[in-house]
Amino acid sequence: MAGCDRELFTPEALNLVHRYSKGIPRLINVICDNSLFEAFLIKKDIVDAETVDGVSTDLGLQKASSPGAKPLVSPKNHPIIPPEGLDTEEMESLGLIEDSGAD
Repeated sequence: MAGCDRELFTPEALNLVHRYSKGIPRLINVICDNSLFEAFLIKKDIVDAETVDGVSTDLGLQKASSPGAKPLVSPKNHPIIPPEGLDTEEMESLGLIEDSGAD
């Protein structure tokens, strides 16, 4: 947080934020905001894994099976328009799309 000189989340809590949010920015914000509020209400000075787990469960979220798990939405189902200057080969190398097989 801006102006804060100490850690607000334990490393384990941040790992759970990632697993519950699956990297989706809006979910990261919702989980963190609710976790900070919950920690404040129960007078904790740091958000721990237990707090993130409880908040995320209350929100009806499920953890990804592992920290490196792919998002639930498949890129095949949602076409990605490459940003200007980024071609299909570069997108494949970044893992944004699967190999099209068209050579």
